[in-house]
Amino acid sequence: MPRQPLIRSEHHPYHITQRSNNKEWFYLPMDDLWEISQAALKKAQDKTNVSIHAFVLMQNHYHLLLTTPRANIDLFQWIFANAFTRAIQAKTQRINHIFGARYKWNLINDQRYFYQVYKYIYLNPVRAGLCKSVIEYRFSTLNSLLKFEITDPVIAQHGRARVISWIDSSFSAEQVGCLKRAFVKSKFQMTTDRRERRYITFDDP
Repeated sequence: MPRQPLIRSEHHPYHITQRSNNKEWFYLPMDDLWEISQAALKKAQDKTNVSIHAFVLMQNHYHLLLTTPRANIDLFQWIFANAFTRAIQAKTQRINHIFGARYKWNLINDQRYFYQVYKYIYLNPVRAGLCKSVIEYRFSTLNSLLKFEITDPVIAQHGRARVISWIDSSFSAEQVGCLKRAFVKSKFQMTTDRRERRYITFDDP
């Protein structure tokens, strides 16, 4: 399947995800990976002036939500992936690829969609069975002291306690299915339930 043409935007945010090579773990303890990812994000952010809204690090992939005022998502991703890869290779003495393929992205041009992608990102550790509440997972921008700048418009507008409660309300199976179908598209867009031909509703914070 050919790679989708990059859509550049100065205003609309992107959801980005990227998996490790062969979907293996990243070869280091999570505490080390978290420090490496923060340093790589800071380096890329300093050089590209992106606004990072959310980041969650998992054992073999990550999810990132950001806006690129200079329409330079490709430069940001190159700097971040290069710094992340080199740091892991230096610590593990590995020469193989760290990431299995190039990053995947979706452009989010609707505030309603932004809310649900934000929630989906932070729910990843809960859905993976790593914690019962998002507040328990340490390797996310929701819970850690950070070495890079975070711009969280959801918490700024609705408050931390309300947002965490809303995220922990989770998704239904049909909502997750709807979101996963939307992630396949270059422009994130909710679709109808294919069986019942109806729109699936979501709650905002």
